[in-house]
Amino acid sequence: MLSFLHSADWQIGKPYARVEDPDKRAKLRQVRIEAIDRIGQCARDQQAAFLLVAGDLFDSPTPSSSDISAVCQALGRLPCPVLVIPGNHDHGAPGSVWHQRFFQEECQRRAPNLQVLLSREPLVLEQAIVLPCPLLRRTDSQDPTAWVRSIDWEALPSDRPRILLAHGSIHGFGSEDLDADEDNLASSQNQLRLDDGLLGQLDYVALGDWHGLKQVHAKGWYSGTPEPDRFPRHDAYRDGVVLAVHVERGMPPQVTPLPTAALQWHTTAVHLSGDDELEHFEATLQTLLGDEPGRHLLLLEESGSLSLEGHRRYDALLERLEAQLLRLKRRGRCAQAPGPSELQALSDLVRVLGPLPDPWPKLLDTHEERWVSWAALDHRLLQWRWHLDVLEPLQELQDLLAEQPSLLISGNGQTVPLQQELMAAGFAADVVVHLREPSLLDPLPLFAPRRQPLPNTEIYSEHLLEQSRRLILGRTGLTVVLLDDNGMRQRLASELAGEFGSRVIHEATTPDSNG
Repeated sequence: MLSFLHSADWQIGKPYARVEDPDKRAKLRQVRIEAIDRIGQCARDQQAAFLLVAGDLFDSPTPSSSDISAVCQALGRLPCPVLVIPGNHDHGAPGSVWHQRFFQEECQRRAPNLQVLLSREPLVLEQAIVLPCPLLRRTDSQDPTAWVRSIDWEALPSDRPRILLAHGSIHGFGSEDLDADEDNLASSQNQLRLDDGLLGQLDYVALGDWHGLKQVHAKGWYSGTPEPDRFPRHDAYRDGVVLAVHVERGMPPQVTPLPTAALQWHTTAVHLSGDDELEHFEATLQTLLGDEPGRHLLLLEESGSLSLEGHRRYDALLERLEAQLLRLKRRGRCAQAPGPSELQALSDLVRVLGPLPDPWPKLLDTHEERWVSWAALDHRLLQWRWHLDVLEPLQELQDLLAEQPSLLISGNGQTVPLQQELMAAGFAADVVVHLREPSLLDPLPLFAPRRQPLPNTEIYSEHLLEQSRRLILGRTGLTVVLLDDNGMRQRLASELAGEFGSRVIHEATTPDSNG
């Protein structure tokens, strides 16, 4: 029985642009290279005949020379041949890394066991037949596996297992749907059609593109990335493995995931409704992160509210985590509102200071639960100001509104937030009237990424190109991209026109150049 390893999506050179600390970014990149040695140990333990890498060995089609050298050195230490196909990140178009003299010389010098499969033709080995489906451009409108259907199967040796090696999304399971997030953009849509007729001729399908471990057929697996690079969305998500595959012709494959990850990525939610819950939260973090927080990355989903003193302690805890972890990503917010003792202290201060302008005198004649507080952030000055105001009208009017017939009139139809507030106060309008006819025009969807790199960063133009591809490929009808930079707009139009042809039109909207 043949034994080999299946891996994919190493993405050596991944920039980790969202990580602000340059030393932490460097460590994250280095750990991805070190994962190759851990894969090598798995190859020794399994006595693997070869290692298959199903695309995206590099994060870019033009990686740095230092990354090329480091990868070739690490691959050269592996105890078996390494067979690689290009993926969408490191596609095989002319000018890409696979055609560069420096890579070819480093490969010959340091990694003679590496074989890059750039041709869509059967590779007949002593132990198996490999059917490579390399991506020769970032986005391929044709099914990369289509060539396999024209094979004369009778001409191939019948005693060796047949292995399909491909990178892309199978129908009904796309990385753009399940694997992308705001830090990791969806990959291009390279659709693979794995029908029963094709699968009947194969013994194993080694897939790449989806970064989590996933079995998609009795014979087909996504191996996931050997070193995690994103926060898990659910408990069943698993990555940081290489697959040990045992297969023989005509028999179901036996697949075993072997751990290779050095770092741990966590997603945890915290809802704080009182200062006394901070100690429990800190203990939970200690259990989760252990004594080596420097090997962890944490996505913290925050909600709830703390007093001013509680929020000070909470901020100090997060500041400590920010320093210790490789990355702390925060989502949501934990609000702050003065507690009863803090309001009492503020009331005492107002009494001592004597007559003050509004709204401070109201503090002496109100209840704690009728106050609302919020913080306003000045993004330009990077300053924030805390606001405290009285929230009384609905409570004061509650009896009057409840005892009398009421009519709620809206001029624009946007009454849902107000109705929710009124319901919370125990009041529901008897009649609701919208003085507006339904819109006769379909709204134009506006796509604005929640987070994106700054325009003055190196990766912004690539990010913009990828987002535009997603819009064109993922939506029907007209797509309008508004860009207030003439040079960048022309470059973007040129790149998109090279892929989508006459579908792309460049227009200026300023009066000087467009009438």
